[in-house]
Amino acid sequence: MTIDLFFGILLFSLMTYGLKRLNFIGSKNGIIDNSIEIITSIGISIGIISVLFFISLISNFNNQICLVLILIVSLIIFLLPKCPNINKQGAVQLNTLVKPIFGRSSFNLRTLLLICATLAFVITNMYFLLQAFTHPVGDFDAIMIYNLRANFLFYCGSDWHLAFSPLLFWSNLDYPLLVPCFTAWVWRLLNNNLDIVIIIQAIFFAEATISLVFLALLKLKKNDEAYLAILGMYTIPFYFFITGNKYIDVYLSFYLFVAVMFLYFYDTKILPKSVLILAGIMLGFTAWIKNEGLYIALSIILSRALSVFLYRKKSLKQNFVVIFNESIPIIIGMIPGMIALLLFKFKITSHNWLFDTQSNFSLFMLLTDFHNWSKVLFYMFILIINFGDWIVSPILLMIFCFVLSKRKLNKLEQKSLFSIWLSIIIILCIEILIFVLCGDTALTRIAFSGPRLILQLWPIFMFLFGLQVDLKLKNTN
Repeated sequence: MTIDLFFGILLFSLMTYGLKRLNFIGSKNGIIDNSIEIITSIGISIGIISVLFFISLISNFNNQICLVLILIVSLIIFLLPKCPNINKQGAVQLNTLVKPIFGRSSFNLRTLLLICATLAFVITNMYFLLQAFTHPVGDFDAIMIYNLRANFLFYCGSDWHLAFSPLLFWSNLDYPLLVPCFTAWVWRLLNNNLDIVIIIQAIFFAEATISLVFLALLKLKKNDEAYLAILGMYTIPFYFFITGNKYIDVYLSFYLFVAVMFLYFYDTKILPKSVLILAGIMLGFTAWIKNEGLYIALSIILSRALSVFLYRKKSLKQNFVVIFNESIPIIIGMIPGMIALLLFKFKITSHNWLFDTQSNFSLFMLLTDFHNWSKVLFYMFILIINFGDWIVSPILLMIFCFVLSKRKLNKLEQKSLFSIWLSIIIILCIEILIFVLCGDTALTRIAFSGPRLILQLWPIFMFLFGLQVDLKLKNTN
């Protein structure tokens, strides 16, 4: 237990130091940059602990070997060159956030926006906490997949792989082990499989994701839009319903959003090129959380490559050089998560049905069946209509504000936002293709995966919304 505790504290401390060394926080230690830094450090630490814990399981390593590995990582982080500051604006301090809202005695639009965001925060978090504590181990997916596997990892020792036995009712291999491995590591640290560990994890990833959307917009000096984005996040009860039931999708949305945030900061010259490695680390952990995380990560890399050809009027060779120089740091960052994922896929699990040569002909038939495509598109249309109660109001709010206050973007912002929107389109197209390949089970897949996919992308939607509008709220007497 002492070694595990030392391992965890050392890892978190070194991640925080590494982000400072990369000059992530800018020229001043503002509350916004420090908050982003701490949340990011916790997320990276959770991912790395999960990867090393899994490697130690399949390699029969003990905790001392894991400690040696983290000491090697520590040395690499310690020797990182200090990056120069790119953002000359400095950090945003807390008083710059509060003063514009309470600076006048009269009631104004900013005050109304803050009140609405605060009420949404209080009401939805009360519901979320009630849901989290009344269902401490979550709903069906959480009980039968993530928490069950964490219990196997905690109790079964060298027989932990029995979690994937075909004798179990729900032992499918489509869910990698980032969350179960970290949960089991904490349980071993406490020597008890306490349900409160699962609850705290769910609370952290949900609130951290929303906080990062808010903080990222504040860092870009978009205070009013940040509060509106918070309002958009907290007016979706489904987000907290899924989190309260301990589903993995909110965890995935955290790592995915942090990666997109880092990429935007790099594209707009706010952070140095070294931040691409951090973005890659987050994308790697996205793949280590859930199967679709891999194609989501590859979609983001592909969209960035395509945006280079559209926004850089240079020769083909020069464009490929730019793509290579930007993609390599991202791919390097993805290595920890990809190592764990590959070991999981090729050493623990059986072959995926998508790569079964015996089913290639049937897959081809599904892809070329027009009736199958029309059925899938019809099911998706019905699903969108049935979203109603949780997605219509935020979308109407976004459309209203976007039409009234669309912001002019510079070329760097245009390129970055284009690549993000393109990645979302690619992700949606791949998901539709998967629905088509499901054949007769397409309706079930759409009913379960459709809302969760939008949930995974929702923080990115709200971030893009905040970037592309300019509310121009003014204090009035």
